[in-house]
Amino acid sequence: MAPIADNSGWSLLDRGGRLEALDRDECRRLLGSSNIGCLGYCTDAGPRIVPMSYTLVSERLILRTGMDTEASGYLYRSS
Repeated sequence: MAPIADNSGWSLLDRGGRLEALDRDECRRLLGSSNIGCLGYCTDAGPRIVPMSYTLVSERLILRTGMDTEASGYLYRSS
């Protein structure tokens, strides 16, 4: 499997980073330990990472952002 690369073409692993798969329980534990995180997304101008408050409701992760923010255009909305 080829290493994952960011938009600059540098391998994340070449810069000392590592990828780790989390199981469902560990993921929920980590998400439940805080209510502030970062949302990362790609735009035509390049990657963006913004601080974001969130909460867990049942099996859903609810992210809080203003309706007119750039990030809101990249969040999935279910009806």
